[in-house]
Amino acid sequence: MGTGDHMPRLSASGCPTPGETVTIKLDRALGGASALLGVEVASAIMADSGR
Repeated sequence: MGTGDHMPRLSASGCPTPGETVTIKLDRALGGASALLGVEVASAIMADSGR
């Protein structure tokens, strides 16, 4: 549980493309508590179905 019996909330905003900024926000967490966030950067190829 986080602060005031609320579950912590993780959110992201921004444009996840090369050269752009993405912001990751954690709120409703217990102050002073440890947290671990794993991030992987990978590229993907999206196939065009031609539809």
